Amino acid sequence: MKQVCTVLLLLSFFVLGAPKWHSTFYADGGGYWRGRLPIVIANKGEDAEGNPVSLDIEKGSPLIGELLGRLRVVDDQNRHVKFHVQAPSGLPLDENIPITEKCKLFVPVKAAKDETVTYHVYFGNPKAWLIPERLQGIESGLANGSFEIISRGFPLGWRISETDSQHRITLSTEKPATGKYCIKVETDEGSSRSWFKLLPNNIPVKGGTRCTIRVKVRGENTGGQAGWFAHVSTKSQNMAINKSVSAPENTFDWTEISMTIDLPEDATSIRTGTMLTKAGATAWYDDFAFEMEGVPELDMVAHFGNPEYQVVKEQGRMPLNQWNGNYDYRIPIRLTNSLDSDLNNVLASISQSELRNKSAKRASLQYNGAEIPTFVIGNNIFFRASIPAKTVAVFYLYTNDRQQDEIDQVKVSHKLGSDIPSDQILVESGNAADGIRRFAELLDSPANMVANPSFEEAHDNGLPRAWSWGGEKSDAGSVTSGLASPGGFGKKHAFMSVPKGAQKDWIGWRQQIPVTPGKSYVYGAWFKAEDLDTRATVHIHMHNEDKTVPKDGYGSAPPPTLDDIHAGWTPVFGNITLGADTRFISLHLTMNGTGTLRHDGAFLAETVNAHAEQMESKPIPKNQIAIWQTDTVVKIFQEDPAPKQASGSIQATVVADTKGKLSSLTGQFDVKLARNETEPLQLAIRAGSAVKNVTASVTGLENTGISCEIGVVAYVPVDSRGGYFHTRADEWVLLFPRNSHGTDGWAGMWPDPIKPVNTFDLIENTTQPIWFSFKTDKDTKSAIYDAKIKLAGDGLNIELPIKIQVWNFTLPEELKFAAVYDYRSSSRYDAIGKHADIKDFFKIMREKKMCPNSVAASPVFKKDEDGNVTVDFTGYDKAAEFYFDEMGFPVSYTPGFFYAFGWAYPLKSIFGEKPFEGDYPWDKGESRRQLRPEYKKLYQQALRKYMDHMREKGWDKKVTLYISDEPHFRNKFVVEQMQAICEAIKEVEPDLPIYSSTWRHCEDWDGYLSHWGVAHYGAFPEEIMRKRLEAGDLFWFTTDGQMSLDTPLCAIERLLPHYCCKYGATAYEFWGMNWLTYDPWKYGWHAYIRQADSPTQDPYFVRYPNGDGYLFYPGQDFDGKPVTSLRAEASRDGVDDYEYMELLAKSKGGNEVLEKVQTLVQMPSAGGRYSTKFLTEPEKVRLYREMMGTFLSNAGE
Repeated sequence: MKQVCTVLLLLSFFVLGAPKWHSTFYADGGGYWRGRLPIVIANKGEDAEGNPVSLDIEKGSPLIGELLGRLRVVDDQNRHVKFHVQAPSGLPLDENIPITEKCKLFVPVKAAKDETVTYHVYFGNPKAWLIPERLQGIESGLANGSFEIISRGFPLGWRISETDSQHRITLSTEKPATGKYCIKVETDEGSSRSWFKLLPNNIPVKGGTRCTIRVKVRGENTGGQAGWFAHVSTKSQNMAINKSVSAPENTFDWTEISMTIDLPEDATSIRTGTMLTKAGATAWYDDFAFEMEGVPELDMVAHFGNPEYQVVKEQGRMPLNQWNGNYDYRIPIRLTNSLDSDLNNVLASISQSELRNKSAKRASLQYNGAEIPTFVIGNNIFFRASIPAKTVAVFYLYTNDRQQDEIDQVKVSHKLGSDIPSDQILVESGNAADGIRRFAELLDSPANMVANPSFEEAHDNGLPRAWSWGGEKSDAGSVTSGLASPGGFGKKHAFMSVPKGAQKDWIGWRQQIPVTPGKSYVYGAWFKAEDLDTRATVHIHMHNEDKTVPKDGYGSAPPPTLDDIHAGWTPVFGNITLGADTRFISLHLTMNGTGTLRHDGAFLAETVNAHAEQMESKPIPKNQIAIWQTDTVVKIFQEDPAPKQASGSIQATVVADTKGKLSSLTGQFDVKLARNETEPLQLAIRAGSAVKNVTASVTGLENTGISCEIGVVAYVPVDSRGGYFHTRADEWVLLFPRNSHGTDGWAGMWPDPIKPVNTFDLIENTTQPIWFSFKTDKDTKSAIYDAKIKLAGDGLNIELPIKIQVWNFTLPEELKFAAVYDYRSSSRYDAIGKHADIKDFFKIMREKKMCPNSVAASPVFKKDEDGNVTVDFTGYDKAAEFYFDEMGFPVSYTPGFFYAFGWAYPLKSIFGEKPFEGDYPWDKGESRRQLRPEYKKLYQQALRKYMDHMREKGWDKKVTLYISDEPHFRNKFVVEQMQAICEAIKEVEPDLPIYSSTWRHCEDWDGYLSHWGVAHYGAFPEEIMRKRLEAGDLFWFTTDGQMSLDTPLCAIERLLPHYCCKYGATAYEFWGMNWLTYDPWKYGWHAYIRQADSPTQDPYFVRYPNGDGYLFYPGQDFDGKPVTSLRAEASRDGVDDYEYMELLAKSKGGNEVLEKVQTLVQMPSAGGRYSTKFLTEPEKVRLYREMMGTFLSNAGE
């Protein structure tokens, strides 16, 4: 970044007053809201805790004509809250239909008795992204318990979960109890036990009351297993009560079943729905009713106030054809002053992540053609701006692609972001502020709100003025602390030395600073260390007016590496936007470990958040079309400019006019592949003018033994950089990430799904990628073939020459390498009646060289009258024959019956037998090292019978026993129960691999676990991995959260087989290929889901990384077949690479080539969500593959 800054500018810091207009909105789309409508709510009844109130939208309302997904509702605490709009018909308003007169708006209200609060509905931002979240409880199904109100082919207020082709739920007219409709639930013979269900949205409840659930059911062959369940959530437990009721008969006519539940005082909601667990059964449901007793009446009155408008003028906006300097990209940066007075010389900031992995070193910030001085602290670019009253000022950050001298070559490591083992936060060196002199000037200016920031002033006792000292649990009397020289800034710095063996405690320096609610701040300090045994960073606590810290009132700056802070003074900075209740920030320069840690240059300053809009690229002439071939691991973005020539990941470029005349051809459009292989070619097209109805085709493949399938890459919106985001906010609050840190991506449109079509439109100056999948068979002759790619559309006719080289070797038919992807029953966003059949899904996976996690059925385990286990393998064998024998999948987990526990939960009970003495959840310090004999006997019997059967079938070497998912082995009881269950397994099946996705190493499980699921980025040290391999253990790489769609390369999907080959793992596993929380075609992010890490931990909401858990898209618009993605294609190509490497290892002289190829991957690495940090030269993937192919082809000759 070009940095020009003067002392005068730094010292004259302007302190802003609190704006009346909400300034930080979710998913603004690069626009701003021009109007707002007050909602005045008077609560005359009992305290309201998110209870809904409704308002009629009447003629003349400014909300008429708005799409509901573009509205934002902000409460009196400056929080976004969920809302709901009901159409005049009483049905939910469709997100694509504008609001009309006689619609109803529902908003949640938090207000004490006799309190009046004012909310605001913001409207008038046509650029705002549509958001999917709606206020729950309005259309909960309570008013549609007879299923008579139908919306989009299904009962309003009801949804289905975890259905598939063997477990179905449909709307039925077959002899309903009342009315026209009922619900039909059915399972196939031989299907596995499943908790598929029909359910309403979660029902909000009042604690300390009583509820009764009634429903009518009839059944055929249900075996007494057709019923209804209810799970009660409280503030402290995700499932405090688990209750169900079943109809006892096997085949029966309409019968009412019911249950009554006394709700705990802290109950918050009920999740309730159907239950059918028997295979080959059918049940029908009708007339659901939910009744509450003892609920105090609410009395709330709401009305709209007069609309208010933000009248602003825009300055600095430039048309796309007006471009300053020799730059390929620019990012519009918007600053809004909604006040009646000018803002003069304010400190503004923008995250460097908005540069989208483009050059920071060579970037230039400009306003009205003039360059603006900037400086960098941590990851923030700071600049000064003066903005007239009622004005939106648009700056432009110009940049180019990064040069080699900017490509990060940094040391990296990871730390846990939460108790979820897959929630790993990247820790890297290079978190450095440049412009130290400029920062020093800012440090002592009025902008810095920290008192005594460089520790120059001391009390008589030698401790620094304005700082408190001590531990969280003690006074830290055994710790040496004080001031020392020289300073990083000035003459002094603060230090603390914690001796080895000291009691663990958060010890250090703290300072509490008054702040303004809703404002944004940058905070940090400089660190230096000796012999530190723990990571250290700057922490903040956000206090309310009464000095308390709410559940979400904690933050931390991204930590530096230990190598950095041991090497010298290192800046550690973060940024935060405060909530409406925050009045103070406590700056914590603390650590929980031993060694010496030094601090200097503490900093806290208010900033104005600049809002980045979508990146723009230099336009091309109206009559031109640019076409280029890009490596398939590289994602092509809509703003990508036409490259000047072929280099790096660009294999070939050409410029054409619409008549087909080609010019400026560089490189060669080509594809190279072996026999019996599928290899993609990715073409990018950018036109200076729009072209409609373009068709892509390939000619010249007749009689070659080569075929080609064509797809159009589609884009999905991503609202924020991904990662794991946790909160304990109320369910009615609109949850979204506020501090994103988990990828090297950005908010914007991301390429991922590949539509199975070959027609598309070209939008002016918008790049469109097209995907060509060339396929050979085992008999295709080795040769170089000439073909043509043809693009024809309205006034367009272009033919591109392409060479297809078929190498002289053949990839095997057998699938030897296991890229394991869990099949998740998830039909929420499939059209009703169009669920993908499991077999069809598995066939598509086989085509992509993926392996499902398990046989799609389970043996039926029962306990007989004598207390012994019996097993029915009928349905399992049928599914296993398809899985192992027909499809040839190389591995499967054992049935879910043997899965014992996850996270920090106890072992599950089986056949009603508890695993340990005592009572669930065994949280009183009971030992879990010994299993109850009755439990152990039944588990071992079932396992022995299962494995004996598998040996008879010849499938025993293909299974591994998945015992636990991401066990939290920092807890002693988790360590103990794992040891106990593994001992029981080894007593009867000593050779059966026992698998757990531990991510890291637990020394206490050496000799117990025999199959480790570990992180590919080095969290499980390589040297220990080698030792365990020598001891006979197996390894897979576990990859949850790694295959994010918002990282610029399909690197981890492609390279995981390379990691396996290099480090001795026999497979990798990913937890889902079709797990959906929203419609992924519309939203490239996940919903917040409620979970708890143990039965005694308070539940929380968590949002998983963008794209996590799925690589296929629902195919309701494509004959119901799952739609592939860039990530799924990269996964298949990676398995092909593995087969190349296997052939190399068997070829004379191949090991030398293999060693070269294996330099592509290393541990530790940045991890899958940071693809540009561990694959800095993506073209090497193609070049090394071609090197392998050429060697093997020559060997074949």
